[in-house]
Parts: sequence; C-alpha cells; structure tokens
Amino acid sequence: MDELKPEQRELTAEVVLPPHKQRGWVLELKMPMAAGEAAGYEYTADAPLTFNIHSHHGKDVTHHIHLGAATGEGTFEAKEAYDYYAMWENTSERPLRLRYRIWRR
Repeated sequence: MDELKPEQRELTAEVVLPPHKQRGWVLELKMPMAAGEAAGYEYTADAPLTFNIHSHHGKDVTHHIHLGAATGEGTFEAKEAYDYYAMWENTSERPLRLRYRIWRR
C-alpha cells in the first residue's frame, strides 16, 4: 500500500490496474491526516472506475467521498485526526491505466 506520509506534500503515479477481481485490481493509498487538514485529489483513467476516500473505525467503514467515473477531482477535509484511505477499484474486465495525484493543501 502506498502512503502519503505526514511530511510529504504530494504523491503522483501512473499504474495499470488488472481486470476486476484479479490480483491488484484495487489500489489503496493511506493518508494520515490531522483534524482540519485538507487533501486535494485528481485522477484520470482509460475507462470508468470506482474511487472513494474512506476511514476504518474498527469493523465499520465510513465513506467520505464516492465517485464512479473515468476522471475525478476535488478536496477532502478531515473532521478528525485519523488515517484516511483513497481507493481506486477497476470494475471492468480489462486492464485500466490510472494516473493520479494527491496533495496536502
């Protein structure tokens, strides 16, 4: 799992996600954030995929942002200090190229 570390300003990458349900079809990025801290995100893929920003609270998962598109951009602000996760899922039956950028605002 990649991580946008607290001292890191930005993380940018280009990856190929394998087809749905094959090893590597999900990419998850850990983002430790302080309360009130904001992160910007933008991505583009060859075809629609599922993107979300979520957090784990024990067995419960809270989705803060959820998109289903080939491109997306926006800002997420942490309401509490916690580890948040940006996640992309290839829901298609073919490999998809994903380019993403996440940065601390």
